[in-house]
Amino acid sequence: MLRPINNDSGGRPYCGPAAISSITGAKTSLIYKKIRRIRNTREKSIRQGNRLLGGSVFALDGKRIPIRGMYNGEIVETMKRLGWPVKERSGDEIAFSLARTISLPNRSLRSFCENRAHMGPFIVETTRHYVAVSHGLICDTRTNGVPIPWQQYPKLSRRVRKWWRF
Repeated sequence: MLRPINNDSGGRPYCGPAAISSITGAKTSLIYKKIRRIRNTREKSIRQGNRLLGGSVFALDGKRIPIRGMYNGEIVETMKRLGWPVKERSGDEIAFSLARTISLPNRSLRSFCENRAHMGPFIVETTRHYVAVSHGLICDTRTNGVPIPWQQYPKLSRRVRKWWRF
């Protein structure tokens, strides 16, 4: 079951942390902390001396860099660190690449919700956006952080790229 987004960070959360918060019920500040730890661990593995080759968790003025975009691996790892391991995913890459080349019409968010929205909780990657779907509800930043019935969601024609069930 989806929960309203627990935003305690002051600003408007971006889609990845919002979807994670809707499923787990965790505060967005905790989610940001987990994401920064994941990114910092990744950066430590590519350090050379005192110079970072990748981006930093902190900007030059000492402020934290906001979490704006996320990679799929960061979504999965953050959920795992919050105690929500992946139970099922969108399928093997061969079937996915075949579906991409054929461009099947049933790859829309509407089709996904009709077939799987009664099952529970999913993070769905649409074209450069993440939404949380579970038990007939959908939640993201476009719903102002409140779960609504998926039939009322305004962007159901978006193409589903990947999904994970937790």
